[in-house]
Amino acid sequence: MPPSRSLIAALLGTALLVGCGERTEADGSAAASPTPSPATPSPATPSSATPSPAASGTAAPLPAELDLMTGMVSQSLDHDVVRQGSDGTRIAPVVMCHEQVWPTHRVEGSHRLVTTVVGPEYFDGRELLSLPSEDEARATMAHVRTVAQGCRRMDNQVWTSLQQDTGHDSVTVGLTWTEGMGSSVVQVTRVGSVLLLVMTYGEGSLDSLPDQAAEVTATTRRITRQVCSLEIAAC
Repeated sequence: MPPSRSLIAALLGTALLVGCGERTEADGSAAASPTPSPATPSPATPSSATPSPAASGTAAPLPAELDLMTGMVSQSLDHDVVRQGSDGTRIAPVVMCHEQVWPTHRVEGSHRLVTTVVGPEYFDGRELLSLPSEDEARATMAHVRTVAQGCRRMDNQVWTSLQQDTGHDSVTVGLTWTEGMGSSVVQVTRVGSVLLLVMTYGEGSLDSLPDQAAEVTATTRRITRQVCSLEIAAC
């Protein structure tokens, strides 16, 4: 079944596990790994295909003027916003058919920025990672693409490949359920040595995925334009 209202409201500060059974709550602290209950499938361990290249230097810094929150819903009684920061609550593991695609491997010398907003049946998360080399970012994208291409159905989950033009190297997939409402869109984009994850959840369906994906793509384009104009990555 899709996530309940109470679970979506709890996403801020907890882990979101996508694609390994139903979404589940877990300890979302940066130092702790999720500990599922006996009834919850364990989070996937990245396979040997998961890239883990050695660090090759220091990533481009993320300037203070970078607005990762562009177009994001404002703080209100209905929406709880975690403002962008390098120490913010991480977007929890994104797992497709038992394969983890996010977060990527940890790389010494990388820089990270994250922001989230959660409301009733609503989630918007963005995470940007500047890696020391373009090769490392390419390796991650190759893994995401391979996993996404091979994941279509698992239990009551339906994964749909979505064709979206971000202007950059991107993978976009949607998640719906065979019973009930609820839809997620996950989009990972590479700009040079920078990786961007934009993920949303709402009361959608398989038919509404294209519109939801278009909104995610509009967000991605606004952020990647900044990555280029601020010369964070070669564009």
